[in-house]
Amino acid sequence: MNVTGNGQVLTRADIIDMRKTGQVKYSSLDPSEQKVRLYGDTAVFSGVVNMQGTMKGRDISGKYRISQTWVKQGGNWKLASMQSTKIQEPQK
Repeated sequence: MNVTGNGQVLTRADIIDMRKTGQVKYSSLDPSEQKVRLYGDTAVFSGVVNMQGTMKGRDISGKYRISQTWVKQGGNWKLASMQSTKIQEPQK
């Protein structure tokens, strides 16, 4: 499950379909502030990504804070959940 920066919930199938059909296009992804914390067979990743791209023709470019939960099953790490939130620039 992925909760997008605008609050939309997407399944794994949704994400794969959107990439295959070109509904989501990324021209650049620049990660920073990456951190992983391990809890047995669970890992929590957090970071920031500066992204350029579109979703269904709408510009979704910007800086996002990302949180992912990974679970180790059968020796393989699988993404269980992801949340992205667009970072708003402070108003002057």
